[in-house]
This record gives sequence, structure tokens and C-alpha cells, in this order.
Amino acid sequence: MQQQSLARILLVVDGYYPTIGGTELQVELLSAAFQARGHEVQVVVPWMHPQRPREELIRGVKTTRISYPHVKGVGALILMVKFFYWLIKHRSEYDAIHVHMVKNLATVMGLARPFLHDKVMAAKVSGAWEFEGGILDPALRDRLPWSVMNYFVRKLDYFQTISEFTRERMLDAGYPDAKIKMIRNGLPINDFKEAKRSRAATHDVVTIGYAGRLEPVKGVDVLVAACGELKRRGFDGIELDIAGVGRQDKNLADQAASLGISEQVRFLGGIDDMPGFMADIDIYVQPSHQEGLPNSVMQAMAASLPLVATRVSGNIDLIDDGKNGYLSPAGDVMAMADSLQALIESVADREAFGAASFAAIQGSYALDTVLDQLNGLYIEKLASYSEAP
Repeated sequence: MQQQSLARILLVVDGYYPTIGGTELQVELLSAAFQARGHEVQVVVPWMHPQRPREELIRGVKTTRISYPHVKGVGALILMVKFFYWLIKHRSEYDAIHVHMVKNLATVMGLARPFLHDKVMAAKVSGAWEFEGGILDPALRDRLPWSVMNYFVRKLDYFQTISEFTRERMLDAGYPDAKIKMIRNGLPINDFKEAKRSRAATHDVVTIGYAGRLEPVKGVDVLVAACGELKRRGFDGIELDIAGVGRQDKNLADQAASLGISEQVRFLGGIDDMPGFMADIDIYVQPSHQEGLPNSVMQAMAASLPLVATRVSGNIDLIDDGKNGYLSPAGDVMAMADSLQALIESVADREAFGAASFAAIQGSYALDTVLDQLNGLYIEKLASYSEAP
């Protein structure tokens, strides 16, 4: 197979698309970036909301949605069958298939392996949650139907892991080391490099920021509580900017009111200008109970910001405690308040940590590096197919 065939890449999302989740945003970014390099790219997703069209261009990339009945259990099976036939019917349109999440559609890819023997098949392990209640859950993988799904998933060529935690969990699950490839999430660093700013030591207000889903797993209530604790300690010159949407938006507003910090907390809703958001804050906080490899933390690092985050998978891959940020136990309000206080009180530490953030995010996390690594996987496997007798 000639290298020009590598221009045909199929990216698959096993969930709603597009949305503000990190996995989905990565697919948006990768699809557009691969296409900008001259590759032919398609995205395939379930048709989860009828208000979205069956086909559309998202960031200039053709996106196809597969319809299915939204009936628990039965709907998932029908989606899997329809995706199977879609893969077979359209097999002349792609050379590499990369599913982002090891769930039902990854299983279908393994099931279709005999019919797609000359295609590269890869699955991305997006976060720690994939090891809870699904194919990769150690407590379920030897039970039906998960054992059968696991059997077919293992037929894929590669498993992309984005953190040390997910890599170790894949090895513990018995997946061969040769198939596990550590390729980080990519980031257009230059977009955020311009957002860097240095506030004067005499500035009266320190702005703390969070961007992401407003869901319980993200722990934003812990961040709001920590800011309430800072006010109790006498720190009145702080602001908290919260960007994002989710089920907790009203609860968080009520919480801020109960702590007497409503005037200091701004709920910005969904935003499109992340570099601008990062340029307007002094400290970025990721208070999650669980993470994959958080895009927002990477963006904050590219914008030369100091970080405060929880000691969970993903965060610990990005943050060197005491060097570019502070880590604290998930759910620990007082520890988070202590970390924020330390940075609020020291402009010098904020600047030093911000510089360390920018230095750390370059290299493995640069978008061009990630594109090269992924394309290298596709080239290697396709070359082996073309050389096979």
C-alpha cells in the first residue's frame, strides 16, 4: 500500500458529538488538523439528538451520524449492528480507523476485523472512568457480556493511552505492551502562547479560573467552597471565573450565595475563546475527582499559568507538585484553599510556576508532535500489511 492511502482516516466517537468534553474536543482538533495536512478525514458518531443533521461539516470535516432507537439495551445493540454494516459498506473510503473510547463501537471494530484485514484499527483509552462499569473494568471483564466484548476489542492493532495511569491499567488488564502506545492529547500551543500575560505585583485582585463541564465528577463545588474558605480567612481581593455548562450550574450559584461570595464568582457559560479566557486569569484550578488528560489544564500551561489541581490521574501527568502547581487530595476543601492561598500571596511563585508550566507542555503535547506520532502508527501497520505474503 502506498503512503498516499494514509490520507484516509476515520475517527469514531462513541457518544454525543460535538460537545465540550475533552475526548470530543480532541477529535474536533485532530480531524481538522489532519485535514489541514492534506489527509482525507471522516468522523462517525451515533445520532443521539435529532436536532442535529444526519450529516454535517464540523470544522470543515465531514461528520456522519448513525441513527438508532433510543431504547436502553436494544438501542445499543441496533447501533452496533448498523455501525458494523457501515464499516463494511464504506471500507473503500478509509485506511485507518481510530475510535475514541473503548466501548461498544470499539467492540464492533474488533468484530469486523476479518472483513477489514488491511485496515489499521486503534482505540483511545480516554480516561480512568473507562475502567469502571465497562469493557475494561477488572471486576466485569470475565463476565458476560463484557468478556465477549473484551475478546473482540483485543483484536484491534493499537491502544492509545494518554496518561501513565491508563497505561498501567491496560497492562494490568493483560493487554500486550506492544499494542499500547503512549500518545498524549495534542494542543495548538501557539494559540495559547499569545495569551500569556504578567500582572503587576501591585494588582489588587487575583482571578482564579476553571473551564469545563459543570458536573459532579469535576468537583467545581469543592473549588467554590475553597474560595468561600479564602474569604473566611480574609482574602477579599479574589475573583472566580467559571466557564462551562452542566447540571450543577444552579447548585453552584446557590452555593456561592450561601458562602457570601456571589459578587466574586462569575458564571460565564459556554465559551469559544479559550485563549482569551486564560489571558484573563492568574491561577487555573482543576478540582476533578477523576480525569483523563484534561485539555483545559494543558491550555492553562500553554498560557503560562500556575496550577492548582487534585491528585488524580491526568492531573498528576501534567503537574509537578511544587514546580508548576500544587496538588491536593480530591474533595479536600482546606487543602485546596491552602494551595490557592500560597499562590495568591506570592506573585513570584505564580510567575515561576507559570514559566515552568509553559516549559513542560512543549514537546510531547504539541499538536504537530501528536499528529506525527499517530500518523507513524498508521504508516507502520499499513506497511506491514503491504509486505505480508
